[in-house]
Amino acid sequence: MLEHLLLYPYAFIIPLAIFEGPLLSVACGVGIALGYLNPLIVAPILIVGDILPDIIYWLCGWWGTRIEWVRRFATRVRVLREHLPPLEELWRTKLYSTMFIVKLAWGISAPFIVSAGMAGISLRRFVVASLAVSLPYLGVLMGLGYGVTVAYGRLGFDKLDAQLIICLVGVIFLCALLLVVRFARRQLDPRLARARSNVVLPEVH
Repeated sequence: MLEHLLLYPYAFIIPLAIFEGPLLSVACGVGIALGYLNPLIVAPILIVGDILPDIIYWLCGWWGTRIEWVRRFATRVRVLREHLPPLEELWRTKLYSTMFIVKLAWGISAPFIVSAGMAGISLRRFVVASLAVSLPYLGVLMGLGYGVTVAYGRLGFDKLDAQLIICLVGVIFLCALLLVVRFARRQLDPRLARARSNVVLPEVH
């Protein structure tokens, strides 16, 4: 598979960018360092692949405020059912910091992004906030792959083994990712608690 990936790299990158952006960004950094990928082509693909799912999730939330059956379906997700009012408060009052934490909470970010649409955040503000987090985030990940690859080459190896480098960087990335996700999840709970204290729930008569 690696041979096909090296022969037709962009054909693999385009669909993968939508479903697996972080790890792919690291792998692209490796590919750039080895001369297989052009950063001017890769960067736009990764950016579009990152923002497109976010917009789809935002639309689900936006429609949820206007179409009753969409809202009922969305609130079946436990996170939205239990934390929707404080989540909406966070999006309205602390857009960028909330986006930052949600983006880091890899694997559980989708329902939180849906709540941004349900909070009524405009698409323009949402996209700007998403890009403000994604651009440096993806840049750091590509830099990690690139930097480890360059360091590997400077150790004196005559031939760089792309597969070994990708595995090495992948292990480093996964360890770092676990720490980052753990940090993000720990940040979400107290933020939700503070936001919940600021939410005035309607009285039930």
